[in-house]
Amino acid sequence: MDKKKSIIILSIIFLVLLAGIFVLNIIDTDNSDTSSSLDQPVVKIVDIAKEDVSSISVIDKQQKDSSSFIIEKDDMGNFEIDKISSFDKNQDRYTNFIESLLSLSSYKEISKSSISDIKDFGLSPSKYDISISYKDGKKLDINIGNMAVDNSGYYLKTSDSEDIKLVKVKDIEKIMVDEKDFISDVFLKYPSKDGDIDPSIFTKISIKNKDQKDIINIETNKQSLEDKSDEKINYILTAPYSSFLENTAVQFILPNGDLKSDYIADYGKQSLDKKEYGFKSPTAEVVFTVEGKQHKIVIGSRLESKQGVDNHGHSHLEDQFYYVMVVGTDIVYEVISSRLPWINLSVKELIKKNIFIPSLDKISAINFGLDGKDYQFKIEGEDENISAYIEDKKFDLNQFDEFFKEIAFIPIISGVEQNPVGKLLASIKYSYRKEDLSSDTIKLYKVNDREVSLILNDKMFFMVDRDYVEKVIASLKTFIK
Repeated sequence: MDKKKSIIILSIIFLVLLAGIFVLNIIDTDNSDTSSSLDQPVVKIVDIAKEDVSSISVIDKQQKDSSSFIIEKDDMGNFEIDKISSFDKNQDRYTNFIESLLSLSSYKEISKSSISDIKDFGLSPSKYDISISYKDGKKLDINIGNMAVDNSGYYLKTSDSEDIKLVKVKDIEKIMVDEKDFISDVFLKYPSKDGDIDPSIFTKISIKNKDQKDIINIETNKQSLEDKSDEKINYILTAPYSSFLENTAVQFILPNGDLKSDYIADYGKQSLDKKEYGFKSPTAEVVFTVEGKQHKIVIGSRLESKQGVDNHGHSHLEDQFYYVMVVGTDIVYEVISSRLPWINLSVKELIKKNIFIPSLDKISAINFGLDGKDYQFKIEGEDENISAYIEDKKFDLNQFDEFFKEIAFIPIISGVEQNPVGKLLASIKYSYRKEDLSSDTIKLYKVNDREVSLILNDKMFFMVDRDYVEKVIASLKTFIK
């Protein structure tokens, strides 16, 4: 290699090294906020006992209209925000806020000498300010600025130091709160035992939603079939038509503990009229009647703009929230759809799959009306000794049981408001051994070639499975012969 080439190569190497040093210097300068920080262990920011705090003022400048509130200590030593004192208190939020604030610590500090302009840290002006007033008249101001570039924490400055501190994100989020957060997130509270509510306290439930044309009315079954059947029916449907209901289906729509919201969106009577909440054209309305008192829940619009985002900006892509209010509370709640089973509720999901199945050992007689004739089975005996008679003909339990199960279980397709006119196909009347129990009568009508309707006790109307009805009639004819 000649001398000229060697000089060129050495020059290139030198330039590369020079460029590397220059870049490192730039990086070091850009990171001077943190690299020049005092590498210290975790340092406590607030050094005061809870008992020595008299009040805490908060100013949130991040909102369009800056909000502020003051948390004051009363004579009993409890903290409260006066302007929301008329609402149920979220005591856990007060406790967590105070404890988090008084235990606030920094994991890194940037010395005053390395700070050229606190605007670079979002501290002039700051984003969020907290001022703690002590009993002895002293005060500590805490100003919160931007989040660090690496998202590890927030920049923070206190009135008792010129240095800038870095505090972990999770610790800052515990104290960056809104006054609404201190209102209880429970929007309906019912007395419970071991966390479970006795469903019998709900004497009536009314539900109206956009998917259901008519109001759904559910009431406690005052004339229970418990004495006629082994199957207890707790609730009946009274509108849009009459029907017995599946207990498990009704339990699904009843509160089983306190009804909780996910966030508080707004409060005050004026807030309920805001168009975006959608309470004038609600998604659904639910009224629970407990001990004669009505509790009405109104479910407004879905949060289109906020859907899947909580108050701290964290994404929940699978979540859908709705605005909810309880009439008389003047609070707008944000509630996840999974807590609102009434939104898309259909009557078909509630009704029983059969009319009812009476217990054979509680029946004294079954009358079948068929082709203009009446056939009566008398039922006698108990347990394994039950027998059925038609006039002088006796059937033992083995002969009669399968036939009875078939006629006693007639599958329901749907309920209807009134019985369609049609031809009477058959009737079944159950009489009971207890004299004070009224009989139950079922009448089956052929509406057309595809549909059969059923009337229970001349007041409950259903569409039932035509093929099954034809099977029952065929079995009845065979059994009688």
